Amino acid sequence: MEILSHFNELMTLDVLAPLADAPDPEVAAEQQIEYITDRLAVLKAAATTMSAKETRCQHLLNANLEDIAKYKHLAERALLAGNENDARAFLTKRQECQYDSAVCQNAYDKAHSDVLRLTKMVEKLNSDLDKLRARPNELRDNDSPVSGLQPESADEVRGEDIVADEPENMSVKLPETLTIDEELAVLKAELSMA
Repeated sequence: MEILSHFNELMTLDVLAPLADAPDPEVAAEQQIEYITDRLAVLKAAATTMSAKETRCQHLLNANLEDIAKYKHLAERALLAGNENDARAFLTKRQECQYDSAVCQNAYDKAHSDVLRLTKMVEKLNSDLDKLRARPNELRDNDSPVSGLQPESADEVRGEDIVADEPENMSVKLPETLTIDEELAVLKAELSMA
């Protein structure tokens, strides 16, 4: 998400600073309020979208964890029934689910982190709006150096780029897995079938 690339800049921004040198601080404050309100709407939409993605990732992760347990149980039952080939097949499926689970966990962690950052950004913009609305008469007295929000183009304010996913260049930390034969031996040992 492109908007997250501005996280540090936004979180350290002093919205009152550019108003100090403005010829008409009240007009400048109104422009800042309008701009921040637009950005806030964009951020809230992005946070909602990312929250939905986080929820989807959590559901997928939970389903994969259930599948891992299910295939282990099926492999145990197959071993108890004396069918080692079926046990191998179930353990193979279990390993596939473990890989999928690692991918889902990584996607969930990233989505969760993005939701937290977007939430912080929304809180910061709400705080900035409160500051701008609370100090209309003190704006001329502010001696802070000029820096701050500069309105972007209308396309950027609409935030169409915000809901698009980043390229998936995630590095997935895979769980250490045993070979099927090693897992089969561990399972036999657990079931005392060695």
